[in-house]
Amino acid sequence: MDRSRRNEDIQRSIQIVILVCYSMYSLGLIVVSIVEKWELWAIPVIVIGTVTSWSIYVSGQFVFRFRIFVYAGFISLAVFFYGSHINQFYNSALIFVLAMMLFTLTEEKAVLRIFLMAYVMLLGYHLILILSNMEKNELNAGIVLLDCLAIILADRTAGYICEMFTFSKRTADDLEEQMRDMKQKSEDFMANISHELRTPINVVTGLSGLLLDGEKEENKKANLSAIQGAGRRLFSRIEDILDYTEIDTESLILSEDEYRISSIISDIAVEFRLQKEGAPEVIIDMDANIPARMVGDSARIKRIIRHLMINAVKFTDCNGCVNLHVFTRKKEYGVNLCIEVTDTGIGMSDEERKRVIEGLYQIDSGRSRRVEGIGLGLAIVYGFVKKMGGFVKIESELKKGTKVIVSFPQKVVDEKPSVVVDHPEKLEVACYLRNDKYKSPAVREYYTTMIMHILKGLSVPIHRVVEFEELKRLSTKNQITHIVIAQEEYLENPEWYENVKADISVIASVSPGFKVPENSNVTFIRKPIFSHSIVNAVNRKMALWEFDPETSGKKLVFKNVNALIVDDEDMNLIVAKGILAGYGMIADLAHSGMEAVTMCEKKKYDVIFMDHMMPEVDGVEAMKKIRTNAGQDDRAAIIAFTANAVSGVREMFMKEGFDEFLAKPIEVSELERVLKKLLPSTMWEYVAVKEEKEEEHPSNVYGGAAIPMNFGILNPQNGVRICRGSNDFYIEMLLEFDREADEIIAELQKLYDEKDWENYRIKLEGLKLSSKIIGANDLSKKAGDIARAAEEKWEAFVVANHDDLRGQIDAVRADIMRVRGGSAS
Repeated sequence: MDRSRRNEDIQRSIQIVILVCYSMYSLGLIVVSIVEKWELWAIPVIVIGTVTSWSIYVSGQFVFRFRIFVYAGFISLAVFFYGSHINQFYNSALIFVLAMMLFTLTEEKAVLRIFLMAYVMLLGYHLILILSNMEKNELNAGIVLLDCLAIILADRTAGYICEMFTFSKRTADDLEEQMRDMKQKSEDFMANISHELRTPINVVTGLSGLLLDGEKEENKKANLSAIQGAGRRLFSRIEDILDYTEIDTESLILSEDEYRISSIISDIAVEFRLQKEGAPEVIIDMDANIPARMVGDSARIKRIIRHLMINAVKFTDCNGCVNLHVFTRKKEYGVNLCIEVTDTGIGMSDEERKRVIEGLYQIDSGRSRRVEGIGLGLAIVYGFVKKMGGFVKIESELKKGTKVIVSFPQKVVDEKPSVVVDHPEKLEVACYLRNDKYKSPAVREYYTTMIMHILKGLSVPIHRVVEFEELKRLSTKNQITHIVIAQEEYLENPEWYENVKADISVIASVSPGFKVPENSNVTFIRKPIFSHSIVNAVNRKMALWEFDPETSGKKLVFKNVNALIVDDEDMNLIVAKGILAGYGMIADLAHSGMEAVTMCEKKKYDVIFMDHMMPEVDGVEAMKKIRTNAGQDDRAAIIAFTANAVSGVREMFMKEGFDEFLAKPIEVSELERVLKKLLPSTMWEYVAVKEEKEEEHPSNVYGGAAIPMNFGILNPQNGVRICRGSNDFYIEMLLEFDREADEIIAELQKLYDEKDWENYRIKLEGLKLSSKIIGANDLSKKAGDIARAAEEKWEAFVVANHDDLRGQIDAVRADIMRVRGGSAS
């Protein structure tokens, strides 16, 4: 609840208290007036005052302060009437004191003067009547003096209390504001430091991976694996901090893209194949009838499952198991995607479960705890699921395990089942798992349930077998087509499985470290298995599974697509044009927003890649001009094309009117997704890729030789990757950078001398990207740092680093020319 709403609720409560007390007093005053036979004309006045006060409150008219003065006026009038009778005059002082104390709740010191003045007027009224002999009773001077002192003291005390309330409230507001500022600064710091740490961690994990691929010595491989594992764990912690920061600051923005749940589950399965020894059994039970394609934030769905699985594995010993069950429930809006993770671990008490739900709590915390992590997992899951409009439920019992249930809505794009078996009417499956091999009966039950779910969902007949002899008899008498077993069952009778009837296929699930026998007739699938693993084995599709089978081994091409690329940097234009050329697209180039507007008036384009930050007319303004000039039939798909890829920027561009968003440098998979989404299906297709030997590619030469790897500053591997793996393309980028360098330096110097920091920043953003494309990472970072300083008008930083920037540009050019000269000679 925000502060203004809280203040309104407090003011409402204060008014109710005052009005209830006033109403009770008025009722009592009416009764006394009737009993004592006082002036009856006053009764309607008292009623009118009470009704009017309540009407003002109920109607909500006037501000709080005005209402308080109205209430005080009517109450003073009622007390004046009561005290106007000489026998009750002394009692009226007590009522005035009580009224003053009551109105201290309002924190309005001025309203107290109404009661003070009312008492002074009442005292004066009686004095006038006594002096004029209209009242026979004389006032007791001592009592009147004491009453006056009581009224004055009450006024001072109530005023002091009002001041204290106001001071306390102001102090609390200031403290709240300070706490909010401190929290925001802390969150900004955590987000910034996390982002800064991601780059070196990526280097650690990436380089260790490259070294691992070529390392043969076991000790070194073990050390490199440890380095890589530590880097991945640290990277995961940083991701957790960023996720939690976005959730806590309510800045989390979800993506809405098509995805396949089968791809997510496959990634999870691959990750848990790499578990170290002593980990519990992991069982993945994915319903075969989950819709093939849904719409949602696939990255965060994967993180939800991953957090739940990692938490379950942490608190389960090697004899237990962790079961992941994924299924859907049909709804009018699509489906509810349901994720259930159950473990046989240590469990939680009710108190621990409540504390876990509150977040940032680990069961086994402290110096001696045996688990890893920083305790953010479930807090992140709760944040993601709440944002998705779903719920999380935890069921747990000490020493018996924990079950976490997650459900959230998803739209369905393709209702076809995500798993389909070929010719189910011809299949009959026997599943043989020994009952006695698992120390925990839960493992056996989950495996049995998982296989039953898969084959039932596929409408395939299945026989559950617990004895080997029974399996032999079944395979002889029935029309069994497939036998599903595990590693232990295979090792007990390998010869029988290898030599079983030719029309029976044997599928064995084995541990990741299992060595497959040479020339084996058995199909082996690595644990953890799930519906796709088994169905692929049944369908005999054991190559690397492509979750979009129609694209496997094929290349995406675009036909008759007119594209326009708009960017003020020549190098960026060349990069984008080269990438699009790889898809068979010929693109026109525009160097400014106005040039793009003019070109669109002369020619119809199917897709336009619009850079965001350009001088004079930026991308947003140019897009709106193009939209205004074009008719509805000539509407082109316009894609925001920018290096600004922070959270929420995509939504910002979409609100401005862009059709989609792409971050620089271009990621091929994202480019393909966006183009397939925006362009009609008649404009693109997948074509077979011809296999070519590496020596046949002309793109592997540089001045007649392969690209040398002896650069001093540049990172050619990174550059070639950004250039879609084309050495020729990368060389062209190097030469283009060298050709443009003098012009870039001259323009930067001119803008620097003129202190035109806005265009200086835009030019630096272009340099930042072009440097990254050729692998000049240090130069790219330096340009980015100075660009941020120019944007924030931090002139001292710009001045201190401007000359160093020019020196780094010269060093990169020297590196290009040195290697170029060396290779040519």
